[in-house]
Amino acid sequence: MPAYEFRSLVVDPPSRGQGLGSQLMQHIVSACPHDIYLTTLSKTTPFYQKAGFKLLQPADIPKWLWFEVAAGTVVARLAVNDQLVVMHRPRQQQ
Repeated sequence: MPAYEFRSLVVDPPSRGQGLGSQLMQHIVSACPHDIYLTTLSKTTPFYQKAGFKLLQPADIPKWLWFEVAAGTVVARLAVNDQLVVMHRPRQQQ
């Protein structure tokens, strides 16, 4: 079954707190007919959980994401001292 990978959603700092990111995310997930996976920092998980994403355990991460997770884990620790996590949102039933 096809799946999409969502990479980044960033709102310009002066525009944060106005619901723009939530509106964009809701539009993206409502328009997507497939499962969506994303890698993100642990500190951003509450935002994505509000959009229906669930944290994945390492054993549940698709093989096609393994390299990105390995590289992203190193970068997350070194660059921002945070943990990389993988989240998943199942496709919407039509």
